[in-house]
Amino acid sequence: IRKIKQVIKEHEIDVVLSVMTSMNILTLLSNSNCKIIITEHNVIRKNKTFMSRIVSFMMKSLYQRADKIIAVSYGVRDGLKSLSRELKIDVIYNPIDINEIQERSKEDVGDKENYIIGVGRLTQQKGFDILIEAFSKIKNNELNLLILGDGQEKENLLSLVKNFSLEKKVFFLGFQDNPYKYMRNAKCFVLSSRWEGFGLVLAEAMASGAKVVSFNCKSGPSEILDNGAIGYLARAEDTEDLVVKITTCLKNENYDYDKAAEKLKEFDIDSVVDKYYKVISSLINQKTI
Repeated sequence: IRKIKQVIKEHEIDVVLSVMTSMNILTLLSNSNCKIIITEHNVIRKNKTFMSRIVSFMMKSLYQRADKIIAVSYGVRDGLKSLSRELKIDVIYNPIDINEIQERSKEDVGDKENYIIGVGRLTQQKGFDILIEAFSKIKNNELNLLILGDGQEKENLLSLVKNFSLEKKVFFLGFQDNPYKYMRNAKCFVLSSRWEGFGLVLAEAMASGAKVVSFNCKSGPSEILDNGAIGYLARAEDTEDLVVKITTCLKNENYDYDKAAEKLKEFDIDSVVDKYYKVISSLINQKTI
């Protein structure tokens, strides 16, 4: 906290923009003489651990000090409103560089073919255990599953693959610097998360040209997919419905890529930068006045 206060003072900073809950709390505790924008990327979840209760108490106590809060989805905003209806919140989606994603997605994926794909950290949140179980129930002997990412759940997921006798059908490729080429060439991309703040990887998959399926988890996916008007939304953590939606997606030859492209404009980096610019400029003008 002292270091934050010192840096702000030394550089005569007018506006601070902090990212993620821990830094938001530290920045607000610094009581610095500047405008403070905090960004929240996660939904408010009911958790009974001692530390989570402390964090929730501090958020409720401190977030009202922020000059502006930016939530990365309307679901995150609604969760924050449960802390206090008085919070000053704007919704600005996370940005993606559509042109770069589309260009990088054209790279060759080698001998990988006829697969569906999931991408993300191998954690309980991302629900790859559910995806693997759903994949085991899809009646398509030619189909494979690629999982990109690393994390603490890898050994448990490998054991699950073995339990379902899917060792020759499920492949863990680890972290990939260019996941977009795998997304583009997939039969469909699947987001199996138990919860999200936004679900950036879903928008990235759409930008790469993939057909997409997602759990309708809190929050983000329903906003990205226009409540199912784009892609396919399965009931949250419902394995059977995920199987149905993946199967339907695989069979659909008339996927509306144009509608997906139109929706992606909301997440384009230039559009998002413009919204941040307006928020920051308005606070600078207030400080000047």
